[in-house]
Amino acid sequence: PPHRRNTGMVFQNYALWPHMTVYQNVEYGLSVRKIPRDQRRKMVFEALQIVHMVEYADRNANQLSGGQQQRIALARALVIRPDVLLLDEPLSNLDAKLRLEMRGELKRIHSESNVTTIYVTHDQKEALSMAERLAVMRDGRIIQVGTPREVYTRPINRFVADFIGETNFIPGELIGRDRTGGAVAETPIGRLQISDLYLEINPGEKVLCSIRPESITLYDPKSLQMGDSINRFPVKVLSLTYLGEVEEYEVLAAGKQKMKVIVHNPGGVERKPGDELVAEVSPLDVVLLPMEENP
Repeated sequence: PPHRRNTGMVFQNYALWPHMTVYQNVEYGLSVRKIPRDQRRKMVFEALQIVHMVEYADRNANQLSGGQQQRIALARALVIRPDVLLLDEPLSNLDAKLRLEMRGELKRIHSESNVTTIYVTHDQKEALSMAERLAVMRDGRIIQVGTPREVYTRPINRFVADFIGETNFIPGELIGRDRTGGAVAETPIGRLQISDLYLEINPGEKVLCSIRPESITLYDPKSLQMGDSINRFPVKVLSLTYLGEVEEYEVLAAGKQKMKVIVHNPGGVERKPGDELVAEVSPLDVVLLPMEENP
């Protein structure tokens, strides 16, 4: 039964007892297990040391900030030396800056404690940045499991590609493939070459080309040399948003397909709606997926 499994749990709302001190909150699981008092004290301070909260041992839980409460909830789960640690969206109640800080802290704590951890989150960037192995679920079923890089760059279907990060979907038809794993698809924006067709798709089948916004490069047409080009197509800027480290574009590709483009470190290049540009994407960054009737 669940109550006899040696698991630690950190709840989304932390569930600390407000009438207890930090020490008493962390000690509670050891008391239930009837661990001797001297041993309990040693184990509690070891857990508080891991989360850098030793100096708060005598404070009440309701006197702590959100980030501090998160650390205490983690210490309470770790102190029992669990075989598996379960985390249910533990950072969702923190502000954006503190979430980033706590991601690093959780990775450090995981490395030091070496406890197998199952981390549930709806934040895709959080999942990509923290996981060693990542599972994407839909309707209670696991759709794909792999390293974050594998899941992001080699999704097995439209749902995974769309759920993990942002992407552009371009419909098309597979018109050819070669022995090296490459392929060519006919699409509304022209023929696209694909370097790695890792799914079983046959020529003549309807497909979706998935292209991440950050993998698209924009050029001024005057800066390009004439000649053969691979995966280049004209685009017109519809709108753009400057965010400092990145600039986000909505463009119309080949007069037919709306796409999103993310330019990192835009620097001094200023563009505006209506500009006519050329977009390019490497065959390595074009992912071919099967067309699904009910995505």
